[in-house]
Amino acid sequence: MRPRRRPPVLGTSGQLFADAVEPHRAGRLESAASLYGRLLQREPDHFEALNNLGAVTQARGPPRGAWDEAPGTLRFCWRDS
Repeated sequence: MRPRRRPPVLGTSGQLFADAVEPHRAGRLESAASLYGRLLQREPDHFEALNNLGAVTQARGPPRGAWDEAPGTLRFCWRDS
């Protein structure tokens, strides 16, 4: 039996975070990233959303074309980390 999804409560950051965690856990990273981004537009310092968006970004891997756009920056960051 599929768990019932809670209806969204508009206007609450907690609900938006919960809505983002659901696709994140299911591996739907694009959807999760979009929802975390919406939350961060409302609350730029939301620690859990920042942390989870970082995890999603890392799981998705480097963006295509990143080496073409800023190869020196990426090499510098990876070398010094």
